[in-house]
Amino acid sequence: MSMKDVAEEKLWRRHYRPSRCYLRVRLVFEGSQAPAALLNSAAFTAAITDALRGLFGVCGAGKCMWNTVAFDSVKCDGIVLARPVDLPQLRFAITLISQCCGQRCRADVLAVSPSLGALACTRWEDLQESS
Repeated sequence: MSMKDVAEEKLWRRHYRPSRCYLRVRLVFEGSQAPAALLNSAAFTAAITDALRGLFGVCGAGKCMWNTVAFDSVKCDGIVLARPVDLPQLRFAITLISQCCGQRCRADVLAVSPSLGALACTRWEDLQESS
């Protein structure tokens, strides 16, 4: 086997493993309006933290590394950064959010991507407008 064959074989075996994942999460409130006065990035982060602690306890929630990157209080959209290893636990906790700012709500994970730029497009909104 020549050096060229070895180099091609190594290239063939490489896998792309992202070091981070981004989630676009939307809070949908029960009733007519979201609590605009109370809803901010801190309340969004607290809702996710409470969901993680309720599922995995304080120690289990501490093992899940994540961070809120941005939150839009008008659309109730947030972008969350997480490690790929923690993605299943975080996504599970997010889907079980039932309350934020004292009002009943649900959380929809709209998109998951390894790059922040991929979340810039508005595929979900385009689909909603066309139907």
